[in-house]
Amino acid sequence: MLATQNSFNSLDDDTNSNLQMTHHHNTILDALDELELMEVNDDPNADQTDTDNDESQELEVLDSATGPLVPPKIPIPSPTVSKKRKRDKNDEPTTPVTRDISYMVSILSASEMKKAKSKWEPVNTSIDLRTNEPWDTLKAQILVKISTAINPRMLHFDDYSLTYHISQVLPKPGLSLLTEADYNGMMKRVDGMAVKALTVNINVIQTQLASKNNENQGEDESELAKSKTKK
Repeated sequence: MLATQNSFNSLDDDTNSNLQMTHHHNTILDALDELELMEVNDDPNADQTDTDNDESQELEVLDSATGPLVPPKIPIPSPTVSKKRKRDKNDEPTTPVTRDISYMVSILSASEMKKAKSKWEPVNTSIDLRTNEPWDTLKAQILVKISTAINPRMLHFDDYSLTYHISQVLPKPGLSLLTEADYNGMMKRVDGMAVKALTVNINVIQTQLASKNNENQGEDESELAKSKTKK
């Protein structure tokens, strides 16, 4: 009985001894784990390394999905080159070329107009001017030619009918030439002529009314002269 009790006591001692050894071993392992954790906490690059590794892995995944990141291109304006615009011929003002022009003037007096047409004897003359001369210049020259040709007592431009015609441009009987507007229309036709020698035909006819006015004025002058003689 005593032997049995001793054996049980021996077993209890062994068991306690094993438990103590196991506890001591666990204590040593816990101490080692704490040391490792302290070393990790004391290392400043430990967490950064892990973080950098995580970020690099995320960038690699992003690059594989979307391709490498390319910085946006900033548009560069092209250099401005000033080019001179070619002058168009239509931009230049067109000034008519001044040329010499000859007016062939045919003058018929009122007395000739009383005759049959086949017996008319007009007085022919000419006037040489430049195409840029004004209407008043041509009108004055025509009055000079009328005065020389038929020598009227009174010289008034309104006492005459004038028309003009241009060979191969404006056939007879032509158009009237009494006002500045008529003259401008004639010069437009002249400017369009391509011939070298410009020639315009002008017919001057003394009207019957002018002839009567001149005759009445002559009679008044003769009566006035007679009255002065009687006195």
